[in-house]
Amino acid sequence: MSDRVPLTLADLTELLQYIPADDRDTWLQVGMGIKAEFGNNGFDAWDTWSAGADSYSTADAKTVWRSFRKAGTGMGTVIKLAKDNGWHPRREPITAEEKRRLNAESEARRAVRQAEIEADEARAQVMREAVAAACELIWTKHCKPQGESPYLERKQVGAFGVGYFHYTVVLSIDDERQRCDVWVGSEVREFFAAMPKPRPDSLSFLMFKAGSIAIPLRDAAGKLWSLQAINEQGTKLFPKYGRKAGCRHVLGDLDGAAVIGEAEGYATAASVHMAKGWPVAMALDSGNMPAVARDLAAQCPDALLVVAGDDDLTKPGNPGRKKAEAAAGEVGGIVAFPAQPAEGGAGQDWNDVHVAWGLEAVAQQLDAAVAAGKPSPTPSDDEAAAPLEYEVPISEVLPGAPTSACGEAVPDMAGALTPGGAGGFRIGEQELLKDFVLIYGTDLVWDCNRRRMVKLAALREVVGRERIKLWQESQHRRVAEDVVFDPTEQCGPTMLNLFDGFKMAPSPAGQAGCKKILAHLGKLCGERRDEYVWLLRWIAYPLQNPGAKMATSVVMFGAEGPGKSLVWEKVVKRIYGEYGVTIGQAQLESQFTGWQSRKLFALAEEVVSRAEMRHYKGLLKHLVTGETLQINEKMQSLREEHNHLNFVFLSNSTVPLELDDGDRRYLVLYVDNVPPKEYFAELVAEIENGGIAAFYQYMLTLPMEHFNEHTKPPLNEEKQSLIEGSMSPARYFLRVWQRGDLDLPYGAAVAGDLYRAFCRWCERANEFKRREREFYQEVQRDMDQVRKDIKFPSAQSDFKTCRIYVPKGEGGKHRDKEWIQQVALQCRAFRGALDERYQQVAA
Repeated sequence: MSDRVPLTLADLTELLQYIPADDRDTWLQVGMGIKAEFGNNGFDAWDTWSAGADSYSTADAKTVWRSFRKAGTGMGTVIKLAKDNGWHPRREPITAEEKRRLNAESEARRAVRQAEIEADEARAQVMREAVAAACELIWTKHCKPQGESPYLERKQVGAFGVGYFHYTVVLSIDDERQRCDVWVGSEVREFFAAMPKPRPDSLSFLMFKAGSIAIPLRDAAGKLWSLQAINEQGTKLFPKYGRKAGCRHVLGDLDGAAVIGEAEGYATAASVHMAKGWPVAMALDSGNMPAVARDLAAQCPDALLVVAGDDDLTKPGNPGRKKAEAAAGEVGGIVAFPAQPAEGGAGQDWNDVHVAWGLEAVAQQLDAAVAAGKPSPTPSDDEAAAPLEYEVPISEVLPGAPTSACGEAVPDMAGALTPGGAGGFRIGEQELLKDFVLIYGTDLVWDCNRRRMVKLAALREVVGRERIKLWQESQHRRVAEDVVFDPTEQCGPTMLNLFDGFKMAPSPAGQAGCKKILAHLGKLCGERRDEYVWLLRWIAYPLQNPGAKMATSVVMFGAEGPGKSLVWEKVVKRIYGEYGVTIGQAQLESQFTGWQSRKLFALAEEVVSRAEMRHYKGLLKHLVTGETLQINEKMQSLREEHNHLNFVFLSNSTVPLELDDGDRRYLVLYVDNVPPKEYFAELVAEIENGGIAAFYQYMLTLPMEHFNEHTKPPLNEEKQSLIEGSMSPARYFLRVWQRGDLDLPYGAAVAGDLYRAFCRWCERANEFKRREREFYQEVQRDMDQVRKDIKFPSAQSDFKTCRIYVPKGEGGKHRDKEWIQQVALQCRAFRGALDERYQQVAA
């Protein structure tokens, strides 16, 4: 037995404080080591330590903990990590009896854990095979080779070996009974109806909805082990127990290939495949890339492997870059990362480059990476020891930089950043007291200097435990009752107001200095006075009244090139400065809503695709008119801010948003007039030479004349057209009928005749038919329903009780005998005209 005294759970809490939790590999090693030593009793300590990382997710922690099954990494690895970061075990005296007891407890835990590992692994192996068989069934029976995918359309990539779902399929996984089942059609409803409430941990399911795609994941021998599902919103789903290690999906043919690509996700792999024509293996995620690279090298030893990695700049430790480099290094391949930034984001992959810059940019960058990454001869020992000609001491780059006793440059961590961005800063006691405000009732601290919210644990990592303790005990420490964003500046003195005014100063030039900007706005309004005046006042009102929440918004759509973005991005948003933001669909889809915090103006560029328009309609309505916003930032508590955001939506789509009939929220402007280059050159010159500040001054002095937050925008043709384009087929049918475009008399109609006319219209207009009961529900929004005894279908027929739809507002006349006779006459006329049209079509 070892002389080492085993650790207890109490020791573990102190030890973990010395290990950073941000690196995912370290996080996994620590979790495996703790579970190997303490079993499930160690979860709370690991989870508490994990919460100190910016990327922490409670759900992710629980899922990963359950996945720690195999023996391997032990507590020794955890102890070494702690010692490497300064931890020293306490050497307190211990009796021989106490030592024997602790060792016995440790051995007992290990025996129990080993039994758990063996049982878990046996069950996992059974379940992996069961999931593989179920996925094979789904792939062969329920996945179609043809279909539509909004995700693929949004990513601008083709379908290479993927399957489409045309109806809902559910894969249920029961690890207690050790079986998997596949449910389709009406069985899906039965499955969910029979599911115990609450759902037991042993039962999980994966739902493949219509409109989703499936990507088969196979090993090197070609066996299908699992499926990755990607739904319409781009959410990627994976079945529990589905094997991932070493599995891949290959786009193209590996046989005889001189170059093979490897990438993490499907869209990235497809962009590389489309740009270069190489076969590309999709590894599913960064952690699986080295294993897939090894299999590819063994399968195609003469091919050059190019690992097209993700550059995860926003993720701690950049796992995409790290694993891609490791994969290429293991097999002597070449690693390639995107060089051009993708529009609107920091994290990049090759699909970002494809969408933002085109396939040609992807091909050029990959060619450059391959050319630069060709292996060079290994230098001899003498050559390796010789100094490189381009090495320059830091003291020459930064004159006056301090040096160590041996003459090497010593970075001044308290000073400015060194070239390339390598540097740092220190936070002293006075700065803690002056610039940091604790939020009462939370573990959050506001950094007034850097204008950001941080967790107390993160601040402790920066300043150290001793300094943070002094700050916590100081009577001069600042505490705020709550955090608010109040541009009206009416909050009390104990509140922390995140608004500190606009930074732009208005120019006295006023209207004279922004004539071209104003003229451009007039052009965007189609030179229509009502729209132009309303738009100017809509821009001016929240600038004159900071914090005003407009109950309306602006939608500007049409052809590319008229300068829609120019005036909003380069003029209006710059006036707002840090309180303005440009968003895309990624922000709208994200569960994290930090982009909404401390913002007064939002420019939304192509935020909703046609396929997802109905899904996001309610969200957009709340953003435009809601009183409050739920701010959910990574690693911070959910909080609420008053909604001061005013939106402008820009799009090149023919139907940029879905609007309700009678909408009062949006000014809709269709723009298709593209001016010449000289026009934009003059406009940009005015903007860059004081035009923004002059426009700001003009907005501050613009008369409102009874205009306020609730003033409705003009109803113009393009808005009416957009409303009709947003209507369901049933309601649009009623609108077309009412306009007299159906050759059917408008008025009363028997329910069955009206539905029959709707179906015929759908066939002719290529519209989607609704089921009869759904059609009647839609009709009741625009027509009244009555039940009356009338002579039908002819004047000679007997009386029969009919369900009749009449124009809205006329249902109240149902007791008037003369009105009933008119209704009967209209119903018979509608039936006659409908039968006549049927006969014409048949002929």
